[in-house]
Amino acid sequence: MTQWERFYRQFKNQVRNWLDSMKSEPKQDKPNIKMCPSCGNFVNAKDRHCGYCDAVFETAIAQGNPREKASSQTEPLNPTFAIFGICAFVYVVSIILTSKFPDYDPMSNLWSPALYVLHIMGSNSAELTLFRLELWRLGTYMFLHGGLLHIAMNLMALASLGSMTYHNFQSRRFWLISLICGVAGGVLSSLSIFLMVTPSASVGFSGALFGYLGANWVYFYRHGYFEMADRFKNFMIWANVICILISFLTPMNIDNFAHIGGMLAGMALGRLFTSTDQPRHGEWVERALLVMLVGFIGYGQWRVIQAIHHFLN
Repeated sequence: MTQWERFYRQFKNQVRNWLDSMKSEPKQDKPNIKMCPSCGNFVNAKDRHCGYCDAVFETAIAQGNPREKASSQTEPLNPTFAIFGICAFVYVVSIILTSKFPDYDPMSNLWSPALYVLHIMGSNSAELTLFRLELWRLGTYMFLHGGLLHIAMNLMALASLGSMTYHNFQSRRFWLISLICGVAGGVLSSLSIFLMVTPSASVGFSGALFGYLGANWVYFYRHGYFEMADRFKNFMIWANVICILISFLTPMNIDNFAHIGGMLAGMALGRLFTSTDQPRHGEWVERALLVMLVGFIGYGQWRVIQAIHHFLN
């Protein structure tokens, strides 16, 4: 089996697992718990009322085989679809803009967008983000990717890690983990200029992906699923070690500081979201923070649209 055949088989298996996770059925290795929509504490999935705030649930999760859940108990569409679509759309736009250069050959350039295109579309770098105070790049760089292999690897990881994070933390907190960890990875990546030379353009969703690892590690550990938690801990360690070795031993530019920043932010959010002492108005604080993050990213995308319009004209 060649390397490309192995890669294709792995990608196909990841896509199949991702599509399976779109269903409303919880995974068997997921803790049999649910979150109280009133106070945010975790209770047994079969409970009909919260033991912390005495809130009454409309329905209780049926006992027995998870595949026998009532059809009325459907979940909203997995939000990883949205991130998948955004990253794919932004990548296609970056390739189309790069094709405007007369000497661009997609095959010889391995379907990689030009560095200038990445800059105008919101890539992250210390010079632009910190020194020119274009902080909006912290919200745009994560949806950009440096090539076909880069986006394929990230989307494969998103298919599994994103779906698990959504099932463990639910929609609102999933988006908070995704965006905060992405921004945190960009911040540490920019600050790394004070330690060493940083990449000329930091792009990719891997900071948020490492945030998923950190958040799920805390989630499983704090709910007593130590075997699952150990898997995530070992994966975090070896993923960072391998990425660091690749960046030192090969010409590939891997933003390890973005990985570490996203991972640390994910650990902090996982600890906060799984705490039994939830703030009384924590749900509204989370909603307000999510609105601000979406507005921040929306402003960045507006700046990107302006830059693209100027580039095309």
